[in-house]
Amino acid sequence: MLKLEITVNELDYAALADVFLPLMAQELRRQGHPMAAMLSASPTMAKKLLASLSQEQRDALAATVINQNAPEMARRAEERAAEQGVHARVLNVRASAWGP
Repeated sequence: MLKLEITVNELDYAALADVFLPLMAQELRRQGHPMAAMLSASPTMAKKLLASLSQEQRDALAATVINQNAPEMARRAEERAAEQGVHARVLNVRASAWGP
């Protein structure tokens, strides 16, 4: 078994919002965050609102969304590997906000 860790810096949150906007809005609603309704209403506004969050808040939100979608991300990683002719079984995908 191999454990692979990847540290990501300078994540494009606008592109991530395009993919995960509904899930981000759901998580913010769960937290009782006032921006949840705005995220659902307008993708353009959502990107502006995400940009207004602190780096720590964006990182924590991204980690939450990734962890909530871990099985799907694992499946997609396996598919990408297979496309390259590599058989791999991804057992776990986990993200955490991390600071220097």
